[in-house]
Amino acid sequence: MTFTSYAQNFEDVILWRALKHVDVGFYIDIGAQDPIKDSVSRGFYEQGWRGVHVEANPFYSERLRKNRPDEDVLEVAVDRQEGEIAFFDIAETGLSTGDTAVAREHEAQGRHVTEVVVKSCPLSVILKRFRDRDIHWLKIDVEGMEEAVIDGWLPSDVRPWIVVIESTLPGTQEPSSQLWEPKLLSLGYEFAYFDGLNRFFVSLEKLELKTAFGAGPNVFDSFILADTSDFIVQNEETGHSKIAVLEREARRALETRIEEQRELLSTARQQLQAENFARLAVESELSHLARQLDALTASRSWRITAPLRVAVDAMKWFSAGAYAWLTLKPGTRPRRMARRLAVNMGRQLLANPKLARRSRRLASMLPSSIQAKLRSMIKGAAVMPPIKNTIALSVTDTSELPARAKEIYALLLIEQRDRKVD
Repeated sequence: MTFTSYAQNFEDVILWRALKHVDVGFYIDIGAQDPIKDSVSRGFYEQGWRGVHVEANPFYSERLRKNRPDEDVLEVAVDRQEGEIAFFDIAETGLSTGDTAVAREHEAQGRHVTEVVVKSCPLSVILKRFRDRDIHWLKIDVEGMEEAVIDGWLPSDVRPWIVVIESTLPGTQEPSSQLWEPKLLSLGYEFAYFDGLNRFFVSLEKLELKTAFGAGPNVFDSFILADTSDFIVQNEETGHSKIAVLEREARRALETRIEEQRELLSTARQQLQAENFARLAVESELSHLARQLDALTASRSWRITAPLRVAVDAMKWFSAGAYAWLTLKPGTRPRRMARRLAVNMGRQLLANPKLARRSRRLASMLPSSIQAKLRSMIKGAAVMPPIKNTIALSVTDTSELPARAKEIYALLLIEQRDRKVD
């Protein structure tokens, strides 16, 4: 089972490295504080270990009892002697202390400090209760009262395998171990490791455990961080902060895009409105012209000039017809008739040279444009042989023919008649 670290400074990882060979161990945690957050014992508890929690703060003592119902919780302050002491409670923090000077410093920094009276007992009394079993580790975190705890150790002869003691003044990196370390060493311990906040000591009876100390917590310790770890919380806060920044940037970009689209929509609406106005203006003008036209056609002058308009139309028709006759305009009836006449005359002239000479003298009196057109038609006649009817229609009774055959026969009769006329 992978070890999960809950401790503030990985104290539990170092202890687990040295003691993981113990199947079901036992610990004493003095100044235990919260049962989960920053807890040195929680990781061991999940591995099946059990122990004793010593916590003078009533708030944390109650939390420990609820979260660790199968462990002992001693709601006392560990001091040099048994009785009562003044205890300075700094709510919901791990800074509560029985040291008056430390409490005043916290108060000067703006923290709310409440003075209460709690029971106290020396460490020797606690150790005596468990002298019949091995205590694998003892942790002391009492915010400036470390020397008083060590002073209350004797006359007990119980020696936990490993002792971990916070060794800097509260909230600083200033060492405080010089006040109590010599006393602890005299009880049969040897210094093993310093993690920047705590000093680790190994009993002279268990010096083989010192080989586990040396490097700090690392990948070879095969541990994971609890969700309550400050590192995890900070990473989550950083992640949430980055997400919040990205969300704000995305929101601003979206708002900018929306504003641009609104401007485009407004411009399009203005253009559409202008086009509608222009269309309405054109429709109004057309309506006005239509009314004028209606008024004109309904006027007396329009009716009076009707014969004149008819005469003008007739003159236009006559002019167009005359122009067609005079110019033999292509596609007109005069040109077709002139062509037939020219073709027939051309054939006669080709057959009668004497008549051809007289015809040329007469043609020279015509306008040059007409001479050219007649000459072109006559030349065409010279190469165009006479068309002979090759269809002999001799059907006398069409009553037996189908309707479509009757229709085709009638068309052929008309075509034959037209050729005879030509």
